[in-house]
Amino acid sequence: MGHILFFENLFPEYEVVVDELMAEGDRIFVRSHFVGTHLGFCDGIPPTGKEVKSPFALGYEVHDEEIVDFWAIANEAELFEQMGLTKDQLEVH
Repeated sequence: MGHILFFENLFPEYEVVVDELMAEGDRIFVRSHFVGTHLGFCDGIPPTGKEVKSPFALGYEVHDEEIVDFWAIANEAELFEQMGLTKDQLEVH
């Protein structure tokens, strides 16, 4: 799961807080929020040292105890704004 490695690189020791968890049949929905400090280097953008908190949602489909489908919804613009990064900085990289 590349998104996990991405966040572990940017936000070492981040925390995911589960706000709500629902499961029905072979589907699982998780509403959560992410808390971390931007300490990692990414695409030429140095660490900002800013603490961020951002909500997100995850959906999973499971068959035979294995994840067969996955989706995520997050507000990346809000996350980058909290890091103090502008749209222009992000487009350069």
